Amino acid sequence: MRRAGPDPYAELVVPSGLRRTRVEKRMTVENIVGIVIAAALVGYLLLARLHPDKY
Repeated sequence: MRRAGPDPYAELVVPSGLRRTRVEKRMTVENIVGIVIAAALVGYLLLARLHPDKY
């Protein structure tokens, strides 16, 4: 069991703009579904704009 002691990094001050954040680089299912829906919506809106009499 570890003892709780003073934090060795307590005096280290890093500006918030320089802190590294963990970024997940994998494409999740939610991202892929969102991209497909967005592309379909843009395509539909473009077709409706070009041919308004059909919609």
